Amino acid sequence: MDAGECDALMLAYAGVKRMEYEDMIVKIFPEDEFIPPVGQGCIAIEAAQSLDPEKRARVRDCLNNPDSEACLLAERAYLRTMEGGCSIPAFGLAVLSGKTLTLRGGLASLDGQIVLVKTEEGPRDTADAIGERLGRYILDNGGKEILADIKRVQG
Repeated sequence: MDAGECDALMLAYAGVKRMEYEDMIVKIFPEDEFIPPVGQGCIAIEAAQSLDPEKRARVRDCLNNPDSEACLLAERAYLRTMEGGCSIPAFGLAVLSGKTLTLRGGLASLDGQIVLVKTEEGPRDTADAIGERLGRYILDNGGKEILADIKRVQG
């Protein structure tokens, strides 16, 4: 932006804050207006496979946030069902309210003319099933065609 190569950037707030560029933020998109890409804000911790399983379990118990994990499991199940990753304009955000997990997500066409959005919810311990249901719904209601168009363009 400073070089004049673009007029605006849409970036994750966490990264902008971490880089101490908060003074450049002109708009924060509320969750009811904008659904972020899957997994935004989550931190993954990796461990070597050679790490003693008992030690790995202790590290996990100390660092894992079960609420974040349930939300991320739903979001990733959705993206997995869509057979997508960073190369498709899929989005999803799971939130917990008590023992109920609500996942809102969807898919957009590359030109932004078609945006499919749906909400699924259920008990938090069915996070994978919630994500899979959302993915199947999006695929069955126009998502397959959008993904076929994306694959055609990406070659």
